[in-house]
Amino acid sequence: MKKFLVALILLCFFAVAGFIGGYTLMGDKLIEKSFDVLDTAKIVQDDSELGEFNLRELAEWEFRWNYGGKKWSFKIEIPVDIYEYYSNLERFSPDNYNAFSIYATEPGQKEYIKILADKLMEATQEEGYDLKRTVEFVLAFVQSIEYATDMDSKGTIQHARYPIETLMDKKGDCEDKSTLSAALLKEMGIGVVLILLPGEPGHMAIGVKGEGLPGTYYNFQGDRYYYAETTDTGWRIGEIPRDYRGREAVIVDLVPRPALVHESVSKISDNGRVEVEVRVKNIGTATANSTQVYACLDAGDEKVFDQKTSKSLNISPKSKGVYKINLKAPLGQDTRIKVKVICDGYLVEESATEWFKI
Repeated sequence: MKKFLVALILLCFFAVAGFIGGYTLMGDKLIEKSFDVLDTAKIVQDDSELGEFNLRELAEWEFRWNYGGKKWSFKIEIPVDIYEYYSNLERFSPDNYNAFSIYATEPGQKEYIKILADKLMEATQEEGYDLKRTVEFVLAFVQSIEYATDMDSKGTIQHARYPIETLMDKKGDCEDKSTLSAALLKEMGIGVVLILLPGEPGHMAIGVKGEGLPGTYYNFQGDRYYYAETTDTGWRIGEIPRDYRGREAVIVDLVPRPALVHESVSKISDNGRVEVEVRVKNIGTATANSTQVYACLDAGDEKVFDQKTSKSLNISPKSKGVYKINLKAPLGQDTRIKVKVICDGYLVEESATEWFKI
């Protein structure tokens, strides 16, 4: 039996935390107090999200799987604090398909993924595997991890795992096992994408870049990506379960992406002045360029009492843009505050308060 040990002790760990999931306004409040009279927009570095971890408390897990007529195993040691950090992060909305690439490429895990990927690559080189067998070797490892729905394993309908969670939990569903597979193959220098198959039920797999391989493939950016199933043992490159054949696929490439979420607090005065402070956090892996906030006082029937759009900010990962917008509300009339977050001209978030009257 072949064995190898992967030990992870990160001396410096930087990761993005924040409001991941729901894509709705978090914590709307109306507070009667004094307010600034100038509209402003500024960048705030979110240092509070950078944690300190106990690297001495390690959890060890052993994995066993079969491939090529041989039995394989390895052990991993991961600091418990790092695992708990990732498992406690809120999640992206499952409707934001591109956000799944962030799970696979989150930079705080890169060093760990590289150590594991290097060990897998070393084993394939010793065996003299070609591309097809190298990919199937990695697939066999991931397929051997127990399949479990989010409801069964996390008690919730949706909880996409980061790769480090899938390894420590030793279980996951299609999206968890696919993002783990994609992260490993990408670090091994193999072209890979995520393949989402919307429908009932929805499904996720990976696509492996290649030519002349057997089975189902998808054309993406001028290349062929062959379907690879990650949920259960025995599936080979190009083999797609019958239930998912013929579905239109959404291809997600593993590139850095911004991901914006927001929260707001509004202050009102007796004379009808309303100050809206909107904090927009970039929890993604790339800078969110030309990010603006639009705020208005809704009058109903697609009309507004007052509206303004902030100036633009470029919000880097781990940072927040703080926007203050001053509006004038009519006295004695029902209204509500609506907020929209716009990045590069695209609407990415919106929210609204309850109706109120001054």
